[in-house]
Amino acid sequence: MEPIDVAFEKFKSLAQKVKESSYWNSVISEEDVRMKIINPIFTDILGWPMQDILCESTAGKQYIDYCCKLKGLNRLIIEAKKTARDLGINEDHAARFFQLKGAVFHTEAAREGIDQAIRYCGLKSVDLACLTNGHQWAVFRGRGNEGTDTLENLACVFGGLDAVTTKFKDFYELLSYEAVEGNTYRAVFRQAEGQPLRQKTIKSIPISPDSREMLKADKLHTDLEKIMHAFFRDLDPAQDAEARRACFVTTSESDAAEKGLERISEELRDKVQKLDTAQSTELTEIIQRVKEMQRNELVLLVGTKGAGKTTFIDRFFDDILPRKIMEDCVVVRLDLSHSDGRSDQMRTWLNEHFLIALEKAAFLNGHPTYDEIVGMCMGEYKRWSEGHKKHLYETDKLRFKDQFGEHIEKYFRQDRPHEYIIHLLFHIVKNHKKIPCIIFDNADHFDVTFQETVFNYAH
Repeated sequence: MEPIDVAFEKFKSLAQKVKESSYWNSVISEEDVRMKIINPIFTDILGWPMQDILCESTAGKQYIDYCCKLKGLNRLIIEAKKTARDLGINEDHAARFFQLKGAVFHTEAAREGIDQAIRYCGLKSVDLACLTNGHQWAVFRGRGNEGTDTLENLACVFGGLDAVTTKFKDFYELLSYEAVEGNTYRAVFRQAEGQPLRQKTIKSIPISPDSREMLKADKLHTDLEKIMHAFFRDLDPAQDAEARRACFVTTSESDAAEKGLERISEELRDKVQKLDTAQSTELTEIIQRVKEMQRNELVLLVGTKGAGKTTFIDRFFDDILPRKIMEDCVVVRLDLSHSDGRSDQMRTWLNEHFLIALEKAAFLNGHPTYDEIVGMCMGEYKRWSEGHKKHLYETDKLRFKDQFGEHIEKYFRQDRPHEYIIHLLFHIVKNHKKIPCIIFDNADHFDVTFQETVFNYAH
């Protein structure tokens, strides 16, 4: 087994033990936290040798709870608090990133522990810090980037041992001896901060073209190829989309191809996240995060032409995404293959077709009712009814409504479709309480300039 797998099994065993009331009730003081939780996690699970951990070493006139060394150098500061001192981290927070000076770390214990850890990091020239009360965990870089305030750094938090279990890989890549030795924690923080990851050098030796050799196909392969070709040729996605989705599988060949591509480009591997096409947990988590945090997310699905991206998206929204989440979504899809591919005209085409697709997806009859139009354009409605059309509004409301409806149709929907689209999206999110899931499909049918235009529009 790999070290991380061994560590995970040990952690689950410890977490289960800590949950027992007789054990947890004995964790009262800071010393209890250190001896019964922190010590076994760092020595037995995260792989830190006992001799490399100094307890109560001096830092100026104060004492550090833990100073972990690696090859004789100070590499990690751990500040411990007793369990009764809340760090402000919710139990459901698992590998979430929050700013050190933000609203999460509002408790006295959190502010005190962060200040202490940053001060010790400065005195000991240490980059990585951890603050914990044995239950809640915050991991952060104890020194700011050049010229920046350290409190502007992000902390990766875990709201409990269950949260650590859920995201143990992240926990291990931040705090294990192996992770600190290889500096993998830096890549985790750089990614969270939106900074580019450093390029790695490809060390593999390319295969000589002279060594290529065609493999001979046997007779069975030839016969099967004819049968399968005929089957998939007749499997028209427009006629039998359900069967096509059911045939979407991950094979050993596709896995081998993915691994081959990873070897070709280390840099891309660092920047592109592999997608679990079977359960699609990544996309599901993104949609849940959008709902919880009320913020947008942009996902770029990358693959060769014909790799099954469209089928994957169909299958995800029809078969994989839990119904409870799907009920909160408004799925809007634009098939870019229907456009003429002219980049200079693409925004006009997108506005026109996106508007129609959005109305069909968001409203029961494929278009908003008059009352819904008023709701979307309430600011404009009030400007008319209380401003230059006030007299008409008070004396002839039917005529007022006719003029206002014509105004919205002509001035917004026809002449300024992009602004109208923004009103539609705002209405879906704020009034319908739904999540717009906008899909721009088949961009890879066209050149890079076209794709860039669509990407900028989507963004």
